[in-house]
Amino acid sequence: MLKTTINRVMKQFGNDVIIKSKRNLASNNVGGSISSSIGSKSYIESNGVSVVFTLPDYWEYVDYGVTGVGGSRADGSSWVKKRVTNSKFKYNTAKPPASAFSKYTSDRSSQFAMATSVFHTGIKTTGFFTNPFDKELSTLGEDISNALLEGVSKDLDIKLSGFNNLTII
Repeated sequence: MLKTTINRVMKQFGNDVIIKSKRNLASNNVGGSISSSIGSKSYIESNGVSVVFTLPDYWEYVDYGVTGVGGSRADGSSWVKKRVTNSKFKYNTAKPPASAFSKYTSDRSSQFAMATSVFHTGIKTTGFFTNPFDKELSTLGEDISNALLEGVSKDLDIKLSGFNNLTII
């Protein structure tokens, strides 16, 4: 009973994180393949219950952002770097491959232009996954406790329903 109850809470935890992550992606105008490829699944194991999140390999770059190198454009104006609130990832000398943008256009020169722009301006921090994960994690202990108390309470109600006169001293 305990593992089943905890599994139910963990499944809800995973679902809530994914729903809020997809909402964050949409509000940051990021979606498409990353939004459709994220998910969660909870498992009952011999030593407890776990939840596993499925995310594409590049999720951290979208979540944390990537600091661009800045610099000057060919016309002399400066590249405007995107807001990145961490220093986990940054471009130094290597540009992203132009082929990474092939799903947006088949034109190689456009792919190269996109890669150059991302190299100089970076990728904005979205927090699409870490923000909902941290928020839901902060209440997970309380959610598990409440579910366990509710389960024990129901179990006691069932076991005590056969007694007509019960006095607890």
